[in-house]
Amino acid sequence: MTQEQELLAQNSPHWTRLILAAFPALKHRNYRLFFVGQTTSLIGTWMQAVALSWFVFELTHSVFWVSFVFALDTLPIFFFTLPAGILADRFDKRKIFLITQTLSMIFALLLSALAHFELANLAFIIIIALLLGIFHAVEMPSRQTFIFEVVGRKDASSAIALNSGIYNAARVIGPALSGVLITLFNIQLAFFLNGISFFAVIIALLKMRIAKKTIRIHHAHPLAQIKEGVHFAFTHKAIGIFLIVIGFNSLIPWSYHSIMPAVAKNMFGAESAGYGFLLSAAGLGALIGAMLVSGFSERINVAKLIGMTNIMVAVALLFFSLISSFVLANILMFFIGLGLITQAALINASIQRFSPDYIRGRVISVYSLMFLGMMPFGSFIIGALGSILGVADALRIFGMLSIFGAFVYFFFLQPKLNGELNK
Repeated sequence: MTQEQELLAQNSPHWTRLILAAFPALKHRNYRLFFVGQTTSLIGTWMQAVALSWFVFELTHSVFWVSFVFALDTLPIFFFTLPAGILADRFDKRKIFLITQTLSMIFALLLSALAHFELANLAFIIIIALLLGIFHAVEMPSRQTFIFEVVGRKDASSAIALNSGIYNAARVIGPALSGVLITLFNIQLAFFLNGISFFAVIIALLKMRIAKKTIRIHHAHPLAQIKEGVHFAFTHKAIGIFLIVIGFNSLIPWSYHSIMPAVAKNMFGAESAGYGFLLSAAGLGALIGAMLVSGFSERINVAKLIGMTNIMVAVALLFFSLISSFVLANILMFFIGLGLITQAALINASIQRFSPDYIRGRVISVYSLMFLGMMPFGSFIIGALGSILGVADALRIFGMLSIFGAFVYFFFLQPKLNGELNK
């Protein structure tokens, strides 16, 4: 802890000291700036995500096109995130983050203008969604490892879990706000407010005081550097297991999200506000999960908790596909969000702790590939099943596959992971 952080902890009110003790990453001034800016921006991002899915559903009335456009946010990760890991290891992460955030702001405002002047057809939406997905893919390794650098190894688990908390607080607030805005005003207002929200994170990044860091010079060919990162990630026994788990769960249980507009309307008769409430329920569960990981990361049995969250999510998803009660649906969404984000925060923090500084960006790019890069494939599959069989049957199939995955982990992977973590 630096002298500045010690003074902050000693001279703060009692309730502030309690918060800093529970969430030590907040002792760092730069992280507090990041926390506030990113929270504001992500609320806007979730407002746009919900509005865009609803907009596509209103334009096409197609489950497939909703899941297709949703997948475009993560599909570029499959192609761009490994090269982006090299950028994260070789260049100033804050500058990369600033560039991608500025470009995302410009295209959010463009989308608002197109919607306002009634020029936003499906082709325009697909192009903009794809570009936003590319920006997301490029910035992800830099953002993830930038957080690690801001707080250091000791407070990394707290910062990563709090970052998941930011993301999921936005999942609570953003969808609810988006549903209300669409109902009372129009969709383009949600897009516009998202564009404006990027100013918060851009200003926060500019106000940070970051010490210059010596960046290791890489003379190897970029493909050799990518190969080095992939080889390290999959040959490290603990990281390899983490990647298998997050990859499977990204492909199967996480895919429910892509067909939620159709689920809200077809299974529960809900309009945009009801759709927003379902996503907010999942976001609230995810927020609580992230806070638990941040506050208790040092006392958590990682391998065991991953197994418990696998079972929680699988059972909740299967039951969700069988019900017609909107109230019960929100309760189950809470547990789905709780389980998925608790697990993702644990895996992210664990992988970063096991990764040396010189290769962390590339290892996290592999994590991003397995996590978000697999989502579009799950989205395509569940979207196609939803179009053919109906969304309830599609969710039921994915719920049963999730239960199968939970049992495979419990009997085969959890004992191996426990052995690696206890070495």
